Amino acid sequence: MSLEKITERIIAEVRQEEKTLLAEAEAQAENILKRADQKVAEIRRQAEEKAAADARMLLERQTLAARLEGRKMDLATRQTLIAESIESAMEQLAALPDEDYAKLLAQMIGDSAAKGGEIVMNAADRKRVGQRLVQLLNAQNPTQPITLAEETVRTRGGLILRQGAVALNATFEVIIDTYDNAVQREAAEALFGQEG
Repeated sequence: MSLEKITERIIAEVRQEEKTLLAEAEAQAENILKRADQKVAEIRRQAEEKAAADARMLLERQTLAARLEGRKMDLATRQTLIAESIESAMEQLAALPDEDYAKLLAQMIGDSAAKGGEIVMNAADRKRVGQRLVQLLNAQNPTQPITLAEETVRTRGGLILRQGAVALNATFEVIIDTYDNAVQREAAEALFGQEG
C-alpha cells in the first residue's frame, strides 16, 4: 500500500468520521431544539393556565366586590327608608287630633302618673294639649295631682314626667332610641315583608 493510498484512506476515514460527527451533532442539536421547543410550549401552556386562573380569580373578586357594594347600597337604601318611615310615624303621631294625642300621651306614661308629678313638653304640644293631658291624668288619679311645667323642652313630641329627682322621659326621640332595634326590625318587616 502506497503512501498516497494510505493518505487517501485516512482522509476518507476522517471525512467519514466528520460526516458521522456532524450527523450526530445535528441530531443532538435537533434534539436540543426539540426539547427547547417542548419546554417553551410547556412554559407557555403553564403561563396561559396561570393567566386564565388569575383572570378567573380576578373576575371572582370583582364579582364579590360588586355584590358586596350592591348589598351595601341595598342596606343604605333600606336604612334610609326605615329612617324615613320612623320620621313619618313621629310626624303622624304629632299630627293626631288633639284629643287623640292627649290620650296617647296619657297612655304613654300610664301607671307612672299615679304618683303625681310635673309634665314637661315642647312649646307647641304644651299649648295644644297640655291642659287637656293634665285633666285626663288627674281624672284617673285625683289624689296625686299632675301639673304642667312652665318650662318647655326641645323635642318632636311626647313628654317628660318629673317626680322629684326622678324623670320619666317619654319623648318620641328617646322612645325611638330606646327601642331602636325593635322599631327598625318592625319597620323593615312592614316595608320589605321580612326582618331587616
